[in-house]
Amino acid sequence: LMIHFKDKYLKLQKDLKKIINIKYPKIEKESKKFITPKNKPNPNASIFFNGIFIGKKNKHKLPNGVGSIIYKTGDPKYDDNDMFFGEFKNGLRNGIGKYTYFANRNIGAHPFTIPYYLGEWHADLYYGLGKKIIDNFNDEMFYEGEFSNDKITGFGNYQNISSNSE
Repeated sequence: LMIHFKDKYLKLQKDLKKIINIKYPKIEKESKKFITPKNKPNPNASIFFNGIFIGKKNKHKLPNGVGSIIYKTGDPKYDDNDMFFGEFKNGLRNGIGKYTYFANRNIGAHPFTIPYYLGEWHADLYYGLGKKIIDNFNDEMFYEGEFSNDKITGFGNYQNISSNSE
């Protein structure tokens, strides 16, 4: 039984490294092609669900393919906005992508940590393999493993970052 768990863990780590180190950097590089220099209007930019989207679109002008979106938080106490770089399908985050939580982070307890989720998406939800930095608690945590419907499920590695840094 332990050999089975070890094999599953090693395969999970190998597959996750492919997503984080190979697939995502290619997607991020492709999405940055749509960014124009400062002070120039961007013909690819559009307002999409209270955010600004830059990237490929389908015939209905919905995000479709690689792109990035900056979300306006709607809360005046936050200056920062959340950001997503990755793949879209018919307006939904779908494929590989990274969602960075700039606005709703625990800056009082963890001023140097920026929480994020990097991994597989399906229909705007974490779904598949991914890595998530969590700063909601007094200790910083990260989870690498399987997600389903925005929840940690299945097999993975949950670790306390704060205790490792001491």
